[in-house]
Amino acid sequence: MPGLLQTEQCIRALLTTAELQLSDQSTEDAIGARRERQAVLTKPQAPQVSFVLSESSLRRVVGDRSLVDDQLRHIADIARRTTVQIHVLPFDAATAPRATHDFNPFRVPSPGNAGPLEFGYVGDFTDGRYSDGHEDVHACTLRWQRLVAAALDPVESEEFTMRVADEFAR
Repeated sequence: MPGLLQTEQCIRALLTTAELQLSDQSTEDAIGARRERQAVLTKPQAPQVSFVLSESSLRRVVGDRSLVDDQLRHIADIARRTTVQIHVLPFDAATAPRATHDFNPFRVPSPGNAGPLEFGYVGDFTDGRYSDGHEDVHACTLRWQRLVAAALDPVESEEFTMRVADEFAR
């Protein structure tokens, strides 16, 4: 689950069950830092952001069932923001491309004739790489477009997320 979409309880559960062995203060600092980053979604003139979530990320139990229910309802609430698009990639999406690493295409608008700043980010367990090379940006953008095309649209994704939340609420 992307950090920008996590509830505080989910962040806490992830940090305390991870093999990080953080002190109480380090845990609180990490939670605070993530919450500060999340503010980008609710600030005035928030950027347009899109997420593709695998069905497995919705069904994975972190903490307990009520925490997952709260987390999924939180995602549905965020998805209702006009600046956020959330797509769910269901298990049965036959045409989904393989995404073996986290990746993000970025497009930052620029005033004037310079044009937007475009770059891609590819991350793995211990490192990440940013690239603004044309071929890398094109590959990242193409992979993203294929994932979005294979995923449910935002309305279907919100409905799907709420159905999964209802399963955890029982």
